[in-house]
Amino acid sequence: MVDVELGDLETGAAASALQSYVGNSLQARLANCVACTTVVVFGRRHCPYTVEALRVLSQALGGGGGGGGGGPQLLSYFVTDEMAGGAAVEAALKKLHGSHPPRAPYVYVNRAMVGGCEEVTKLAREGELGRLLAAAGIRAVPTGAVAAAAASPDAASSSPNKGSSSSSGDGGVPAVESGWVLPLLGYPHAVDARVLRGNAFWTFVTALLICIYYRNTAAHWVMGGLMVDAALRAAGGPSFSALGALSAACLALLDIVGSRPNFLPGGPRQMAALAELAVTALAFLFFLTADHEGKLLIVGLSFSCLLGALAAAEAAAGWSAAAAGFEAGLVRTRLLSHGTVYGCFVEAAQEAEAAYPYPARRPPRRRTTQTVVLSAAAAAGPGSDAESVLMSAAPIDVRYKIKTPGHDWNAIKHCGIGLMVIPFGLVGLAGAWKSADPGSGLGLDAPAAVYYAVGILAAIVYCSWVVAYGCKIFLYPKRVLKEAADPVAGHLFTLPFVVSTLFALVVKDRDPTLARVLYWLGAPAVLLLSLLWVAAWFSTRYSLERFSTAWMLMPVVNFVPAAVGPLVDPTYRDATQAWFAFGFAFW
Repeated sequence: MVDVELGDLETGAAASALQSYVGNSLQARLANCVACTTVVVFGRRHCPYTVEALRVLSQALGGGGGGGGGGPQLLSYFVTDEMAGGAAVEAALKKLHGSHPPRAPYVYVNRAMVGGCEEVTKLAREGELGRLLAAAGIRAVPTGAVAAAAASPDAASSSPNKGSSSSSGDGGVPAVESGWVLPLLGYPHAVDARVLRGNAFWTFVTALLICIYYRNTAAHWVMGGLMVDAALRAAGGPSFSALGALSAACLALLDIVGSRPNFLPGGPRQMAALAELAVTALAFLFFLTADHEGKLLIVGLSFSCLLGALAAAEAAAGWSAAAAGFEAGLVRTRLLSHGTVYGCFVEAAQEAEAAYPYPARRPPRRRTTQTVVLSAAAAAGPGSDAESVLMSAAPIDVRYKIKTPGHDWNAIKHCGIGLMVIPFGLVGLAGAWKSADPGSGLGLDAPAAVYYAVGILAAIVYCSWVVAYGCKIFLYPKRVLKEAADPVAGHLFTLPFVVSTLFALVVKDRDPTLARVLYWLGAPAVLLLSLLWVAAWFSTRYSLERFSTAWMLMPVVNFVPAAVGPLVDPTYRDATQAWFAFGFAFW
């Protein structure tokens, strides 16, 4: 077997002379070119997929692949976006191989097309790349090291960086130096482009409305909300916000009609999210200061227009100016290493594709028959042996290792008490915003339209949950009792009545009678359930391990009726002391 010779890679202009290969057509010269070298790569200089594939191949070949040391040439790298006639070469490769791979690079090993970056990293991880090189007579790096190099950017950063014989002066395997690790915080390494375009669409719509009503104070606060939404997306990913959740819900509908995800590197997209955060923060700042300096209102409008224009471009074409600028300004100038940005992207994209919840992967709605297959030895043996095998397969294997009939998509059956936190948070936000409106006397002058909208949304969600859970009580009473006996979920059963009490605060100015009705529907039930649950603490022996912070919810929620009662009707002040005393005693 031939030992790997460390040296330079054949790249750039030095490798672009395909005319030197024998053949009457470009396809024939490409075939002869592939036959002359063990590993041939056609890629682009700053393509992240090409960079990652070259890094894995270089590790598999022992850190280099050229013949600069007098040995045979093992790897040839053709930079199609720099060589003469590179576009024709890519067109010929696509004509030869169709949509496999769908993008550069095009990698040949031992005269056979193996695919692109995803296929190369998969072969390295599974050990097949070493076997392909061994079939060509090359002693490759052990499979484990190749797989580790394919999965770890840190391992790649320690690999030697060889020079290049390219006349462009920057050929060979791109350097992978130490640098910042991206993406930061909880941002995923691979993100779905459809979610990004959905977020951009909703951002564009919001920015357009802000530009139309930019003189209205409510538009300024909407820009503040957009700033918070951008901050959440920059920290936790494109779905980690209100707009992101809306986009994800829309994509769930698109998946039903056959839409498929398109994953992109997370590092540049996080930089785009940070840029959006900066633009929204500046617009919100100038809108706030416009109350003292009217001319700054135009500056805030300008930033709103800029945000809308950038969001429109991304929603229409999937192109992000900030992400493109990041790749061009940092990655290409090597201020940030390729490996730390794209090192984990290919693996993360494959994992995300494998774990993506396609509709076809959902469990069936109907009950399926589970069959236990006995081994031949057990089936041929005495009845006692077969019986023991059946006993070993039931009930643990059947209950926990296969999909049971309980795994369905029945919305009524799976409507839990924990979902009540959604209207609880919404109506709490509506009540807090109402306290800041111009009529409250606090001097905050927050627009009343916001708490109207949030209150209506909270009412819709609350009523939907009440109907669904009411049906569950009649259809699946055992599930409700089991949920009530849960040491954590059981303490949430006061939340529906707490929400009713908070609705009394929201509607007291428009309909005082309705407010009193809602208050007395909720407040007594809160106190009664709290008494029952707290009494259970004293009547049941618990171990210290079962104690949970969720137990605090039962007494603490009594502060809500105690605080809301005097606001609904001042004559309730003395009566609400009962709720306050109970909550204060046991919180």
